[in-house]
Amino acid sequence: MILAEPLARLLLERGAFTPADTARAARMIACYSARVWAFCAVPVVVRGYYALGDRLTPVRIGAAVVALNFSLNLILIWPLAEAGLAVATSVAGMVQATVLVGVLSRRGTPVGWPLLAATALRTVAATAVMTAAGLAALAAIDPGPGLIGKLARVALPLAASAAVYFAAHAVMGGHDLRLALGHALEETA
Repeated sequence: MILAEPLARLLLERGAFTPADTARAARMIACYSARVWAFCAVPVVVRGYYALGDRLTPVRIGAAVVALNFSLNLILIWPLAEAGLAVATSVAGMVQATVLVGVLSRRGTPVGWPLLAATALRTVAATAVMTAAGLAALAAIDPGPGLIGKLARVALPLAASAAVYFAAHAVMGGHDLRLALGHALEETA
């Protein structure tokens, strides 16, 4: 979210793509980025349904979410312009993830709420610290007109944010991040 504008400026702003277009694109990127957690969660939760032999429930929920997304598109396009489409897609994705987990949990499938809540709290706290670091790094960099300045306004805050996130997560005892990174390294080997 905090790098939406520098990313849009770096990747898109040239030729007929004006600073006003960059602001509009950045607003859409920021709105879409609110859904990243749900975008990652949905395939994992759907696999849980498949493991239980239930292929129909995720399809039904998915169809309802498509209808919700379409309705929100029609409602939000007028007051928010193109960002309304991003907001609608993000809200629909968050609703889908929440409903999928809720239905799975209501059926008595063990979700592991205490462990999930602890992981979520660590992630939110690390994300807050990361956001502060990213904003500070972004504010410290002069937005020069050239490509190097545009690249620096993306790369340096991104590097600072990532380093602070991983450090904060480690300080809070986040073993789940080490576990995920370990699995990722095993798959590449």
